[in-house]
Amino acid sequence: MRMIFTAILSLSAIAGLSNGKAQVSAKKSPLPPAQSQLTYADTADLGLAAQQVSAIRIRQAVRLKGQEALTVIPGRRRFLVTAEVLALIRSKEPIPPRISFIVDVAPGADGKFPKLNRGEWILFSNPVAGYPTEVRLVSPDAMIPALPDQLARVRGILKDATAEAAPPAITGIASAFHSRGSIDGEGESQIFLDSVGGKPVSLSVVRQAGTAPTWSVALGDVVDQGAGPPVRDSFLWYRLACFLPPSLPASSLAETAPEYAPLAAADYSFILQQLGPCRRTLKVRPGA
Repeated sequence: MRMIFTAILSLSAIAGLSNGKAQVSAKKSPLPPAQSQLTYADTADLGLAAQQVSAIRIRQAVRLKGQEALTVIPGRRRFLVTAEVLALIRSKEPIPPRISFIVDVAPGADGKFPKLNRGEWILFSNPVAGYPTEVRLVSPDAMIPALPDQLARVRGILKDATAEAAPPAITGIASAFHSRGSIDGEGESQIFLDSVGGKPVSLSVVRQAGTAPTWSVALGDVVDQGAGPPVRDSFLWYRLACFLPPSLPASSLAETAPEYAPLAAADYSFILQQLGPCRRTLKVRPGA
């Protein structure tokens, strides 16, 4: 554990800490609502940031004080934790049956600190080079109760993220165009997105006179307007709602006729409205 103690003194607590706000119970979680009910975006953020996702049971938690807790998050207590790995949900490399890590624990809703060696947890972590039994958590909130609904959500997100046809991460907007219809009130906007790996992703909005506008997303070169918009709290929804910019950048409209640019911008705003907000409750996102 020499490496962990050295890292405490030289690194920010955020880089390697987890929020252990409560123990797991088969009946209920004593976590405060904001922490026991993470949003889809919270869970996806954690899952995508972690090279290792595992279900664990804590076997020993030793409180650290003095020099070993200089960077502890205010109001929390720091522990050196040894845990048993119950199940490996995601990892490219094998993981030992027992691991150790540092965690800053916050009091529960009742103001009391939980007993960490009760219940099971989901851990989002990365390996520590040269120390195979030690891990570093991806954010202060990277340890959550292993409740059935959370386990199912984590597994679903990781499955969707690694599927062959998984939507890529969105990095910006490449271009946007609008075509007027034959009569007033009709038209179509197409918005082409930049993505990791250059995979094609495009959005389209179709307006017809006398009817509400419709929109769809295409993950290929062919636009399928019958595909419709993504379901909220799905992985495709997350890629769009949580990473699209709040407005069309001027550069994306460079090849659009000036009189059509406001129509393309309005259609983009319509898409954002339909997606709805990307709610996050974690104060510190992974990697932040």
